[in-house]
Amino acid sequence: MKNVTLLIPSSISALTIGLVFFILIFTLSPLTAKYSGTLYSWSYLLFSIIFLYFGLIFGCKKVSFKTRKIQLSVNVKVLKKIFMIIFIIALVGVILRIVDKYYIRGASFSIDFESNRLALSLEGAGFISIVSAMLYPFSFIVIYYYLFLKRLKEISLLWLFVVAPISLFPVIDGIFFGSRSSSLAYLVLTFLYLFSLNFIKIKFNLKTIVVFLLLSAMFYLSGLMFSFRSEALGIDPILSTQISAYAEFVTLDPRWTDFLYSIRSEWSYYFYLGVINFAQYWVHGVFELVYMVDNFISQKATLGGASFFIIFKFFAVIFGFNLDFIADSEVRSGVFITFFGSSYYDFLYFGVIFNFIFGFFVGRLEFKLFRLAKVGLIPIYFFMLIILLFSLVVSFLTGAQGIYIIVAAYLSHLIANRYLFKKHKIGFNFD
Repeated sequence: MKNVTLLIPSSISALTIGLVFFILIFTLSPLTAKYSGTLYSWSYLLFSIIFLYFGLIFGCKKVSFKTRKIQLSVNVKVLKKIFMIIFIIALVGVILRIVDKYYIRGASFSIDFESNRLALSLEGAGFISIVSAMLYPFSFIVIYYYLFLKRLKEISLLWLFVVAPISLFPVIDGIFFGSRSSSLAYLVLTFLYLFSLNFIKIKFNLKTIVVFLLLSAMFYLSGLMFSFRSEALGIDPILSTQISAYAEFVTLDPRWTDFLYSIRSEWSYYFYLGVINFAQYWVHGVFELVYMVDNFISQKATLGGASFFIIFKFFAVIFGFNLDFIADSEVRSGVFITFFGSSYYDFLYFGVIFNFIFGFFVGRLEFKLFRLAKVGLIPIYFFMLIILLFSLVVSFLTGAQGIYIIVAAYLSHLIANRYLFKKHKIGFNFD
């Protein structure tokens, strides 16, 4: 048995940080909102946020903004067994994913985003697609158990060279399809793992400078990927910041457009392009949401189809029924509508009740994590924190393979619960 201390951020803090970050970005960025919304649409957003807070509070039975600690005594032998089970599942999932997408359905290992997306849409999903979709999200989980064993100094560094290609597959796969959401989810989730296991201490030192440089590099790479994707569509990247769907209600100051053109031949161009594109992506969802609420036809309510589209799609592939009613309900396509948009599509104004239920569920996860020391819940809880953190931007419940990751995280918890908690007692206390 070995002792370990885990740091667990609060769900209320995650939601609050997301709200504050949105306000800061919108206030400081050179962006202007073109759609002001109505009292009805803004009240829906306000009550959705309030009910989400209430759900978190009632579920957790406590209002806490601080990061708390869990002290555990862990059976290393059993933890290694759990790691191996999840690693094998992730490995099989990634192999099936590669076979399905790149061999059976004809995608290529290139950054030709549109051709890859077209190849998948023409071929359609089959049985292997379903199985791989269920298994490969374990790649988001396996890195957690590797880091857990690394914190306990019970696994060789050589294992990192085995785990890393499997764990990083969602990022690599996203690059080939021009998707940044899965990469973002993976990076934030991994950061939370590192923070929880005390690999990262948030204070100003050399590590802080390194993190800042890495963030700068991420903006540069994001701008580079955005440029490649725009040019693949035959659109000038700078023009895209003005005419694309996400720029419809959030416009860029013309002076910044001129600035981008003036530095186009310099290395800093992709960095600034990445920052501006990031700001537009971050803030446009709120204004798309209020527009959607104001213009949605109530008779088209999808009754769960928007929030749980992946589940509907799963049964549609098996039983062959049509999902056009979900796509037909969209007011505008190709834009973010925040976490709260899909619940309005599903239940109209009663979506605020759904937000309360979701908040209550996350709050109960947090409660069980602290009171019962169910550390197998950490991956699913941390993904819920990501949903809360980005709630005013995009729904990671409906995007970035969200439902699949949640299912994989929950199944990994069942595995941990079976091997780590049922047969062996774990001592713990919490702050």
